[in-house]
Amino acid sequence: MVSLHSPLHGRRLPLAYDRSVRRVDKDGHLFVDKCTLSSAIVSQYYGWEIPDGESLGFTRDRLYRLYRDADALRTAAPSLNGKPILMDHTAITAQTHPHQKVVGAVGSDVRFENPNLAGSLSFWAPEAIEAIQSGRMRSVSAGYRYRAVKAAGSHNGERYDGIMTSIHFNHLALVEAPRVPDAVIGDSLPTMDMKKMADSLENLISERMTFLKTRAASTRMILTRRGLPSLTKP
Repeated sequence: MVSLHSPLHGRRLPLAYDRSVRRVDKDGHLFVDKCTLSSAIVSQYYGWEIPDGESLGFTRDRLYRLYRDADALRTAAPSLNGKPILMDHTAITAQTHPHQKVVGAVGSDVRFENPNLAGSLSFWAPEAIEAIQSGRMRSVSAGYRYRAVKAAGSHNGERYDGIMTSIHFNHLALVEAPRVPDAVIGDSLPTMDMKKMADSLENLISERMTFLKTRAASTRMILTRRGLPSLTKP
C-alpha cells in the first residue's frame, strides 16, 4: 500500500540569500531558476503519517525519524517534472484536478544533486506571486507516495527508525514552513544604497567626535576644580 505524504511539522526558517534566482516576465508571471524541492535527509513523522505504519510496528501518536533515501530520490526525480504547484497539500489526479488551487508548475529539469532534488518553477497566479515576493510564503514542500521500511540506522550521524523507498511525486505545495530546511525560494541580498551608507557613517563619526569633545571638556573642568593639572591640552 502507498499513501500520499504531505509535510505537516516543519519549522520556520530564514530565506536563503544566495543569489537572485527569480525573474518576472512581461506578463507578470514569476519564474524561479533553481530551487531545492526535496532532500535526502532524516525528518520526523508521526506514526499515523507513515503508510501502513501500524502494520509495520510504528505507534500512531509517537514521533519517528525517517530517512528519505538518496537512491529513491534520484530514481523519483523524473516523476516531479511538470507537476502542478498548489497553495496547499492536496492529493491530485487528472480526474480530481483542483483548478482553483493550482498556481504554477514544476519545470522539466528536475535532477538529483546530492543530497538535494532541485529544479525550476513557474508561478502564474497573483496570490502565489504576491506571497512569494512579500516573503509570506517562501518555501516549497513536496507531496509524494512512498513505501516505508522499518529499519534502524544512521545517516550523516543522525539516527533513523525507518527508510522511505519507492518514492513517486504527486505535486509541490507552496508553504510557510517546510520539513526540508533548504526548500526555500532563494533571492539576492538587498541592494546597498552607498550614498545612505556614507551619510550614516559621516553622522556616526560626527556624533562620536562631539561626545569625545564633551567628555574631555568635563574632565578638564573636574580636574581644575580639584586643583589637579589637566591631562589634556586646553
